[in-house]
Amino acid sequence: MKSQPMRMEWLWISILAGSFALLTNALFAQSVEDATQEKEQFFERHIRPALHEFCLECHATNTESNGGLTLDAKLGWELGGDSGPAVVPGQPDKSRLLKAILYDDPKLKMPPERKLPADLVKRFEQWIQDGAVDPRVIEGGTTGPSKASVSNEARSYWSYQPIRQANLPDIATTGTDIDRFVESKLAEMKIRPESSASRREQIRRIHFDLTGLPPSMKVIEEFEQVEDFDAAYKDLVDQLLASPRYGEAFARRWMDVVRYAESVTLRGLVFKQAWRYRDYLVDAYSSDRPFDQMIREQSAGDLLASDDRQERWKQLVATSLLAMGDTNFEEQDKEQLDMDYIDEQLDVIGQAFLGQTIGCARCHDHKFDPIPTKDYYALAGIFRSAVSMRHSNVSNWIDQPLPLPEAEETHFARLESELEKLNKELAAKKKLVASIEKKEAKSKETATKSKETSTSSRPDPKQSDEPKKSESDEAPDAKATVAQLNVEIKELESQIKELKTGTDLRPRYLTVVEESPAKDLAIHVRGDVHNLGQVVPRGFLSAIKLTESIDIPSGASGRLEFAKWVASAENPLTARVYANRVWMWLMGRGLVDSPNNFGTTGEAPSNLELLDWLANELIQSGWSTKHLVRCIVMSDAYRRRYAEASSLATEKDPENRLYWRGNDRRLSVEELRDSMLIASGELDLSASDNRSMREMASDTKYVHDSKRRSLYEPVLRNSLPNLYQAFDFAQPSVSVGQRNRSTVATQALALMNDSWVKGRAKSLANRLRDELGSNAPEEWIRVGYQRCFQRLPSEEEFAICMEFFEKQDLEKYQEQLERMVQTLFASVDFRYLGDQP
Repeated sequence: MKSQPMRMEWLWISILAGSFALLTNALFAQSVEDATQEKEQFFERHIRPALHEFCLECHATNTESNGGLTLDAKLGWELGGDSGPAVVPGQPDKSRLLKAILYDDPKLKMPPERKLPADLVKRFEQWIQDGAVDPRVIEGGTTGPSKASVSNEARSYWSYQPIRQANLPDIATTGTDIDRFVESKLAEMKIRPESSASRREQIRRIHFDLTGLPPSMKVIEEFEQVEDFDAAYKDLVDQLLASPRYGEAFARRWMDVVRYAESVTLRGLVFKQAWRYRDYLVDAYSSDRPFDQMIREQSAGDLLASDDRQERWKQLVATSLLAMGDTNFEEQDKEQLDMDYIDEQLDVIGQAFLGQTIGCARCHDHKFDPIPTKDYYALAGIFRSAVSMRHSNVSNWIDQPLPLPEAEETHFARLESELEKLNKELAAKKKLVASIEKKEAKSKETATKSKETSTSSRPDPKQSDEPKKSESDEAPDAKATVAQLNVEIKELESQIKELKTGTDLRPRYLTVVEESPAKDLAIHVRGDVHNLGQVVPRGFLSAIKLTESIDIPSGASGRLEFAKWVASAENPLTARVYANRVWMWLMGRGLVDSPNNFGTTGEAPSNLELLDWLANELIQSGWSTKHLVRCIVMSDAYRRRYAEASSLATEKDPENRLYWRGNDRRLSVEELRDSMLIASGELDLSASDNRSMREMASDTKYVHDSKRRSLYEPVLRNSLPNLYQAFDFAQPSVSVGQRNRSTVATQALALMNDSWVKGRAKSLANRLRDELGSNAPEEWIRVGYQRCFQRLPSEEEFAICMEFFEKQDLEKYQEQLERMVQTLFASVDFRYLGDQP
């Protein structure tokens, strides 16, 4: 009998999940596609440059001494040499290439001059383990296109052309201008768009998309009864855009793109000031800060000016974007470390603002896009002047004090002056103690040697009248001095600790510091910092031409000019890339399905005219994100219902690239977590006060037990919550344009077994019992469904749940109620946005 309720749980989940079977397959296929793109980026960023630097001098197609093994194309390592394939995808232990670079075989050591750095060997191992994705067809020889032809063809690619003023299609529609573009494409394909989703589903969709939180059952009921739903919907959109929850939801999305994190992998070192950047984003989106202004602030806010102290804080804090990378501060080659840091900055900025994989040009001209190596070092020269670290054995990032009112500045200046004075005094006393102890040790050593030397020549001590001295009789003044100094040292340390507590309250921010004078960089041949070539003047991407050129003043780094160049309305990439992101955040997929790659290897837009219309709308509205959001969510395309797979349109557009139906989507892990907290009545909407981070030396032991909104949970690279790992949280060490969308069994298992989820289920169960009584299963079911799904259960669902309770005695009801609630959390209806019963 005990197994019966559990069987009923899974039967119930199976019934709910049935209508989503096709969705699961589609999501799995999309997950595979996303994973492949990520693996290609890993190859381009880490493996291709390493092969160029260490292998291709000997193992290229056009070299005579390649030993039968070529590594300049995928086919080369697939065929391998006399011993077979050099790489076996997914099996590092069977890959001879890995064995060679590990130096495991004394007869097979590559490269022969020296072993590769340990971190690079690990990247090769990871590459092989992940399937050895290698997009190369040919690297050398005469069979491939010339660099010139690649560059010329790439320059004519759509994304590098000016944004066009698109004419509205001449088509009748009941929707908005957006719908004219969408329905024109559908008409060409003879696809009939689906009707609007139910009122309830539209309200749930708009709440989750604009705030990341579900609506209350009361809101749902009100909108289901309103007479003029379209007018009420428009008012609701305005209300949600004005809500502080809107700024939090959109800040979290941008944080994926800029690899937001509050620690580094190395030793779990903690960025104690990173949270200020998160709060900057929340404020920026809530106040509808123009996005071109956000670009300038995040790229060069420290070089801007403002008489308003609050505005100055925002400008300065925004630069934290540049300093948040997952850096290996232990790297002992500091020139290499500096260039790796700059490369990471260019990689993030290039993808986030321009949709370009700039980092691919560090070692060679970009193989596919019009980004020559000269352009890479022209940009790198700009960021070389932005000092990001203070070097020592383990280098450290930079944080700076934020400007304060005069009285507060005076207060902290006094504390810092006293602290500096006490630190000097402490160092002097410790040095004195060490000097005295060293002198005493040396004196004792000399006395011992002298005694040993004189023992043989001196008369028997028994015959001597001279009294023998004990060690305690020697230098009593010195011992007293050391004892007194140690007392003073402890007192100083206590005072310093107290002062440090005061100075730590001084607001600071994570940033970079501009170095003067600025200077141009030489090309690093094959990316080697110690193999320098031609010096390149600081500048921008040569493929992007503006009507009015932006010149870098003599002596200036060019970072401010770079920010202006990126944020220019004439830059054909910037507005397109951001408009596409906003569309993707709301519609479930981008018009360009590779949001971080607008280069020739990225996806072509499904509707370029609509993308350009959105980009123009963004620019003409003063780069207002809220305006763009409002345009999109008011369209019929956004409000369509999710259609079953039987639709004839599925045959013509199975991936819904033309938006003939709504895109059903799984909630993000943050939305799942926050929805559980709302259902249990525990959600704390207050912002994090950062207290837990101030004393944290390492992120590895952090316990994620807060009930605050997920946005305010720290993002620690070594310590992500279990749910985050199961539900495709963005990898916080790289720019993520769109999260993976996997659907795997481990997700259901996580929801059934995670202790934090069980805690929320218990809290909701207790809430239901407290509000509805200790023996009210019928009401528990109805209200439980309302709290979790914002609807009542269907007759079939209600019957299954009642059977679930009736199989147990009354004293087991509390346990069963908790299990029912947890099953609701694990159900498809809770995890996905889509039309429900």
